[in-house]
Amino acid sequence: MSHPRRPSILLFLLSLALAAPAAAAAPKVLKVRFPRTVVEPGRNVERCVFVRLPVDETFDLGGWEVMQHGAGGTSVGIAHFLVYLYTGQRAGEFSSGQVVDSRACLDLGPADRDQRQLLASSSGPRSTGALPPGLAQPLAPTPARPGGPPDAIGILLDANWVNNSTRGRAVSARVVLRRAAPGTVRRRLAPILARDAEAEIFVPPFGTAASRGIWHPPGDVCLYDVTGKTHRRGRFFGVQALDAAGQPRAPLDGLRNVFTGGPSLFGSLDYTDPGVRRFAPRGLPLGAGESLGYECWHENGDRLPLRLGCEASPGETPGALGTPAPACAADCTCVPANVVAGTTPDDEVCGLAGWYYDAAPGGSCDVTGLPAVESGTP
Repeated sequence: MSHPRRPSILLFLLSLALAAPAAAAAPKVLKVRFPRTVVEPGRNVERCVFVRLPVDETFDLGGWEVMQHGAGGTSVGIAHFLVYLYTGQRAGEFSSGQVVDSRACLDLGPADRDQRQLLASSSGPRSTGALPPGLAQPLAPTPARPGGPPDAIGILLDANWVNNSTRGRAVSARVVLRRAAPGTVRRRLAPILARDAEAEIFVPPFGTAASRGIWHPPGDVCLYDVTGKTHRRGRFFGVQALDAAGQPRAPLDGLRNVFTGGPSLFGSLDYTDPGVRRFAPRGLPLGAGESLGYECWHENGDRLPLRLGCEASPGETPGALGTPAPACAADCTCVPANVVAGTTPDDEVCGLAGWYYDAAPGGSCDVTGLPAVESGTP
């Protein structure tokens, strides 16, 4: 009597492989849309939206494109359009997808809203950008709450539109983030977010004062870009590259300090659009013994708004280092307050931000001859 032949173990395993769902491939592009919004006639508006992209692995950004809709060829101008990566731990506290009117996007999100890194900026109907050969900008997912799993990439869009017409105009925007081609990445950028200068922010009513900090690289690095962070009472942000002796080194061709006249590598006057200095096509070398020194000048009540707060003790100005003045309320006496660092939009920050990458052996910023890094490695 004949018996049916048993399938070989190889065919059995093959059938299981064909039946199993294939692993999801990493996306080649991420698309983010700024929802349609109407800019009223004669208005200068800054509107913000936060979007969580359900991606649970790091995305190696190689290039980007920003496209405006409804602005090109009309009386609507684009003062700035900024794309930020959120790097905090409380993404779930943003109202994802909701458009909010806010200068510098300070009025939406959690207490760590300033944990964000600038990815791209645009001021025209269509803008594109690409990282230099061999580099990628890692967009890491973050958790919805502290201690939770990193399950989405958070992108904040900051749009400043100006409508000079006599009727409302509908505008929107689309951002396309393109992944660097596999096998082409030699170095991944690492973020800079130094905020030690905030420990000395203290500005009395109707006064002006500076706070200073320093950032030390972890070794021989190359700066990709630098920018700054202040809130609405920031009058000037400046940064210098310092040599091993702590002295400013070239280049010093950025905006000069408006208070001291001192030179800078990069300077900014606008907290809503701080600008960025990018060192292209190659980075700016910074040795292991060198550093970046930065400073913030804040003003309290001359050109910029006077900080107000609840009076705790009669005759004592509220607001101390580490303890910002409580917000004015109906059950307290509201008086001029000191400006100090804090987590609310009415308090201040002083942050050096940007990106860098490890230099090639010997300190060169040309990494194109290095071997490619593997996906998922730092």
